[in-house]
Amino acid sequence: MGDAGGVEAAVHRADGIRDDVAPDDLDTIGGLLTFGHARQLYYGAEAKVLLPGADDAGQAAQGAVAAYEATPDSERAFSDEAGARTVLALARIGAGALDGVEEAISPVLDLPVEQRPAGVAISARRVHQALSSGPHRSAAPARQLRSQLEQFTATSHTSPPQLMP
Repeated sequence: MGDAGGVEAAVHRADGIRDDVAPDDLDTIGGLLTFGHARQLYYGAEAKVLLPGADDAGQAAQGAVAAYEATPDSERAFSDEAGARTVLALARIGAGALDGVEEAISPVLDLPVEQRPAGVAISARRVHQALSSGPHRSAAPARQLRSQLEQFTATSHTSPPQLMP
């Protein structure tokens, strides 16, 4: 928690380990235990965006989103891709770039109800919370996105607790 050096070291170690991975017959099973490069980038970006003042969180999140976009549909994980997009939105909020938040979060808001499990709704709530504080909270784009996020979480598949206006 808050250990920027530890996060950087862990992300660097993960990159090195990925370079040395030799696929085996268990990799053909796929599913939830598949840990592709896009997921690795997403997890690293999420760790960075949670650090105060992480300057490279936006770049890391953009890399994760780009990796998901380049992944074949058959290998994409919609909930992790949504997570990567919410991390990108959080990084842009943290950098004060509200104009890029809508671009980052729009594909998440477009997910059908059956693709809105609790984890995706929780990620959306984090974006809502970030838009509710700081100097941008009264900006029209922030208010509009908060409203869309409230509607999104209210209609999620697992109906997590409602957002406070």
